[in-house]
Amino acid sequence: MNTLFDCSQVDATRGFGYWRGVIHDLFYRLDCLPQRHDTPRFDGAIRTAVQGGVRISRIASDGQRVVRTRAQVQGGDGDELGLLLQTRGETRMSQRDHQCRLEPGDLAVFDNGQPYVLDMPGAYEVICVQIPREVLGQRARSLERNLAVTIPASQPATALLGAYVGGLCAHLSDIAPPFAHEHLRHLVELTGLHLAQQGPSFDAAGEAASRPLAWRVERCIGERLGDPALSPASIARDCGISVRCLHRLFQAEGSTTMQFVKRARLERCREQLPGARARGLTVESIALANGFVDMPHFRRAFREAFGVAPSELSLSASGDGRTTRA
Repeated sequence: MNTLFDCSQVDATRGFGYWRGVIHDLFYRLDCLPQRHDTPRFDGAIRTAVQGGVRISRIASDGQRVVRTRAQVQGGDGDELGLLLQTRGETRMSQRDHQCRLEPGDLAVFDNGQPYVLDMPGAYEVICVQIPREVLGQRARSLERNLAVTIPASQPATALLGAYVGGLCAHLSDIAPPFAHEHLRHLVELTGLHLAQQGPSFDAAGEAASRPLAWRVERCIGERLGDPALSPASIARDCGISVRCLHRLFQAEGSTTMQFVKRARLERCREQLPGARARGLTVESIALANGFVDMPHFRRAFREAFGVAPSELSLSASGDGRTTRA
C-alpha cells in the first residue's frame, strides 16, 4: 500500500482528532464518533492506495460509529460504490432502510452516494474498496440492487472472493491502470455472482428472481463484445432464453439490449485505451477488438459518452480523469 496513517504518530490526547481528520480527507464528508468516551486515547491505522481512480484501504481501529448524512451526500462528492470485507471484529451496516451484520470473512456493498451508518462496536479491521461509478459503468447495477446485504463467510465460494479482495489490497498500487481495471471488473463480476445467489433481498420479488438471469446475460455479452455480429437473437440463443424474455430483462432497467451492448463496448474500450500508444496499440485496433466496425461512429459515440476523444486517452497514462488524492 502507498500511504500509512497511524494514530500512534501523534500524542495520545490528539488520537481521535487526528483520526477524524484522516477519515474526512480519505473518505469524503463523514461524521465519526468513538464508541468509548471514558478515555481520550484512540488507536487506529489506515493503509491506503489509489490506482485508476479506485481507492483500496485496510482500516483498523478502536470502535467507532461512521455516518454519512443526506446533507453530506448532496454536496456531490463520493459518487462511488464500496465493497467492505470484514477481517476482524464486527461491523453493523445500515443503508436504504436495510441492515446487515458483518463478522470476519463476510462482505457487503454500500453506496457513498446515499446516506449510511457503519457501527463498529469494538476493535475491528476491514478492507474497503471504493470504485467510482464511471469505472464500474453498467456493472454497477448488480451491486446497487443489493446494498447492505451480507455475503456470508459460511458460503464456500466467499473465501475465494475474500482472498481476491485481500490480494488486490496488497498489490493494487503495483498494477498498471488498464490491468487494474480488468482485475476490478473481475471483482465486481464475482461480487455480482455471489449476490445473485443470495436469493431475494429487498428487491421486488420479480426483480429478485431475474437477478441471476440478468447476471448470466450480462456475462454472456461481456464475453462476446468483440463479435460484430452480436445481436439479441444470438445472445438469447446463447443464454437459452427467448428474444422476448431478453428484451423484457433490459426494459425493466429502462434500456434495450443493443444499448447495453454499445455502452459495454465503449466502457471496455475506455478501460483499454490509456497508454495504448506506449503499448504499440492503435485506437482502431482496440475499437475493432471490441466489436466496432465504423470508426467515425465509434469516435463520435466515445466522445459523447466520456467527453474526451479516444485518441487523447490512448496517449495518457491513466484513464480515470480524476484528481487522485494522496
